[in-house]
Amino acid sequence: MKRVIYPVLLIFFLVSAHHAAAEQPSIQSLIDAAESGSVLKIPPGTYDQPIVVDKPLTLLGEGKVLLNSCGDSPNISITSNGVTLSKVAVEQCPEGKGSPPAIYVTGKGHMLKDLEVTAAHIGIKVDEASDITIEGGKVTGKGKENGIDLWATKNSTITSVTIKEVRDGVYMERSNGNHVVDNSMENARYGVHLMFSDSGIIEKNVSQNNFTGAMVMESDHTRIFDNEFKRNNQNVHSQGLLLYTTKDTQIHDNLFESNRVGAFIEDSQEAVVENNRFQTNMVSVQFKKAEGNRIQANDFYGNVNNAHAIESSGNELNQNYWDDSMHLDLEGQGISAIPYSADPYFLTLVNEIPEYQLFFQNPGISLIREVFASPEDAILRDPEPLMTAAKPMEASSDKQKNVPLWIMGIIMSMVPLITLLQLRKTK
Repeated sequence: MKRVIYPVLLIFFLVSAHHAAAEQPSIQSLIDAAESGSVLKIPPGTYDQPIVVDKPLTLLGEGKVLLNSCGDSPNISITSNGVTLSKVAVEQCPEGKGSPPAIYVTGKGHMLKDLEVTAAHIGIKVDEASDITIEGGKVTGKGKENGIDLWATKNSTITSVTIKEVRDGVYMERSNGNHVVDNSMENARYGVHLMFSDSGIIEKNVSQNNFTGAMVMESDHTRIFDNEFKRNNQNVHSQGLLLYTTKDTQIHDNLFESNRVGAFIEDSQEAVVENNRFQTNMVSVQFKKAEGNRIQANDFYGNVNNAHAIESSGNELNQNYWDDSMHLDLEGQGISAIPYSADPYFLTLVNEIPEYQLFFQNPGISLIREVFASPEDAILRDPEPLMTAAKPMEASSDKQKNVPLWIMGIIMSMVPLITLLQLRKTK
């Protein structure tokens, strides 16, 4: 009897499993059957199938919807106009053929909202499109490709997206008039990267722990404001913001904190750096082959070197607050009568002998600087430094506790005494 029952049960389970698998709908078949402009709700489940959306539709994930694919095409391709894709997770197989993006988008007027993308290659590729909105969600990569990549795309918005472990968080090339606002970029090469892309807006983002917080190259009329560029110091060439061959860049109301260089302006013109806070950077502002730029009404706190110029001329510093300047207000207007000179002597010294970083803000360095001045073209001067900062210095958001300077002073004062005692013991 048992010999009869076991085969029957085995056949029953196989038929049941086949029937259950058949019950899971093909998303592509649902898309093909849907009318243009309709709403298609995707039932919860894991779908091992790429899809192509070639008509105006709203695709809404219900519950937990995961699309994964190991083929040589994107997990999701959107090729028409007016598509909304919302509340869907996409996981790209790293062993898949070729290097397709996880999501490919072209056309215009699309909304991609609250997506969770785990990408082996590019997370979201937007190609020759316009009026695209990418809102909410997360893009996580393998550190090899861009999180969100725009090519020849205009008038689009990327907002409230968390992007991690990618090459560039948001990359734009030949893409004008796009808005990157309120995003978080971390552990990338460049948090935001503009190439040949004019009239872009970078606003209210947090770009931290990257090689460079934001890179703007050969892109004009860019506005960069209300961002936080923090701890972008992964390399000796790191910076919070890098401008290269740009014109008419407006940089205001940003926080530059604990970067290797806060703002690096190279071969660029007509940049206005205004109302920003630079604190605890190795170098706050550095010019290289740059001219006609203006630094005004900024606060400089606790930086190793405040400003530095290399082969640059005609750059204006005016009415900034410098925490290491001498203050003397003769007319009661909040402006010091003593001009401020941003002398990069200490920076030059530590570049040649890195161990001299131990003597940061040591009074002896100031004395040596007076005797051995830096080259005249490397010194930037503010003729009217402010007596007080626009805002008091905020506590560093870095989790590492900073050692107070007075403790460092005591330690450094004790070093010669300890050395002398050790020498006397050896005699």
